[in-house]
Amino acid sequence: MSLLFTIGNYLSAQRVPNSIVIHDNQYACYNSTEYFIIDSAISIYGYSEEGDMYDSGYTDEVYLDTTLSKTQLNTLNYFIERFPFDSLKEEYSSGMQKSCDSLRQIHIEINWKGRKKEIQIDDCYNKDVGILFDAINMLIPKNNPRNPDYNSEILKFDYEPEQFQCQK
Repeated sequence: MSLLFTIGNYLSAQRVPNSIVIHDNQYACYNSTEYFIIDSAISIYGYSEEGDMYDSGYTDEVYLDTTLSKTQLNTLNYFIERFPFDSLKEEYSSGMQKSCDSLRQIHIEINWKGRKKEIQIDDCYNKDVGILFDAINMLIPKNNPRNPDYNSEILKFDYEPEQFQCQK
């Protein structure tokens, strides 16, 4: 058996997890939320200062870390299979230079069943991206019995066209 055949079998056996990773930097420097959907888990983390991310002693605040139900996962798979990857651009930008306090930056990385897409949004609205965020919002549980202060509405994407002058 050749070495190339053995390496090829090993590499093909390595499964790449399905993932959607979104970094939502609400006002460029101050409030950031990260959304991770990896295989059947959804996690949401937050931090309040960009500088804190680079402090070696800083840890993200965990807002949510749970497993998706089989129904939720099937719904997500159905949605992603029909999501218009090919029609999305890599960047949507208002083109306006704004101060740190007024810019909304969102970075999206999708790797789902071999389909990959990275999208950078700078203070701009896109209808299809909005539909993606709506689908993710539906995965956020309404209740969290482990956390009495849990509020699902705070964790949901607030991404509405009227919030942006730029719409593409």
